Amino acid sequence: MRLLKHPQALAAGSLAAILLATLGLAGCKPKEGAYKATEAVSAYARDMSDAAGRATSKAGERLGLVDKKWDYVRLAWEASPKPPASAPAYEFEDEREAGRALIAEFIARFGKLRDDAVERYLNHVAAGLAAYSDRPSAPVCVVVLSSEDRRAWGLPGGYLLVTIGALRCCESESEAAGLLGAAIAMANQKCVLSRMAEQQAALLPESAAKRATELSDEDFAKVVQATATSLIKDGVAEADVRASDRTATDLLVRLGYEPGGLKAWLARVQVKRQQESAGKPLKDYGAFKTRDTTINERLAELHAPSVGRSIADRWRRDCSAHLPAAKF
Repeated sequence: MRLLKHPQALAAGSLAAILLATLGLAGCKPKEGAYKATEAVSAYARDMSDAAGRATSKAGERLGLVDKKWDYVRLAWEASPKPPASAPAYEFEDEREAGRALIAEFIARFGKLRDDAVERYLNHVAAGLAAYSDRPSAPVCVVVLSSEDRRAWGLPGGYLLVTIGALRCCESESEAAGLLGAAIAMANQKCVLSRMAEQQAALLPESAAKRATELSDEDFAKVVQATATSLIKDGVAEADVRASDRTATDLLVRLGYEPGGLKAWLARVQVKRQQESAGKPLKDYGAFKTRDTTINERLAELHAPSVGRSIADRWRRDCSAHLPAAKF
C-alpha cells in the first residue's frame, strides 16, 4: 500500500503530536498512523456491510418499500440525471487508494473523533443507505472529523467524511441519513476524482492523462494535498451538489425515512449560520436557496408524503448523546 508523503502538514512537531494523540497510535509514524486509523475503520465497515445491508433490506420489506403500488417509491428508484464525470477511468482499488490518501490528509488537518459508539452507529446507517444506492456492492466507511464546520464529503472508494459540527445540527436519524446519503451520492458520482484530475492537470500537465494513483509518491502527495485544500476551501461543483441532494432524497424515500430529512438539516444549518452572522448578509445564501429548491423539486416529482420515519429517539441515544461538547 502506498504511504502518502506529507512534508508540509506532518513535518511540524506540534501537528504530528496532535495527530498521534487523536489517533491513539503513539509509536507509529504520523503518516503510517493515519493510514492505520482509516484502515481499521474501513475493515470494520467491510465486515458489517453485508449484514447491515441485508438487515436494511428486510426492514425495507416490512415498510413496504418493495411494493410498486407506491408511486413515490417507484419513482425514487428511477435513475436521476447525473453530471458527466471528467476524471480518468479508475478501478475500484484505485478509488480506494485515492480515498485513503485523502482521508489521511483530512485527518492530519482536522483530527478524528474517537468514539466507537458514534462510529458504529453512523457506519450502520451508511451501510443501509449504500445497500439501496446505485452502487450497492461497494462498501462505505464513515469517518467523523473533529471540526466545528458543518460539512460532509463523499470521497473515492466509498469513504464518507462528516464533521462533528454537521452531526450536531441533526435532530433525527432521517436528517443524518440525508447528510450521509448526499455524501454517498457524491462518492458514487466520482466528482472528487474529477476535482483530483483538475488539480493534477494544473500541477502536472504532462501527466494529465494518467490516474493519480499511477504517479510517483511525491507527485501523488502533491495532488492529494491540492485536492484536499480545494475541497475544504471551495467544496464541490454546484451541479454535483444538486445531483447529490436529489439522490439523497431518493435514498430517504427508498428506505422509508422522512423524505425531507436533508431539507430539514439544511434549514437548521442556515438558521444557525444566520444567528452567528449577527444579522450580516451571508455570502453564499443563494447556494443554500438553490439546494432547498432542488430538494423541493425532487419531492414534488416523487409525489412523496410530507412525513415519514424520523427515528429521533435512536439518533439521540446512539449518536448525539455521545458527541463532545461544542467548542466556542
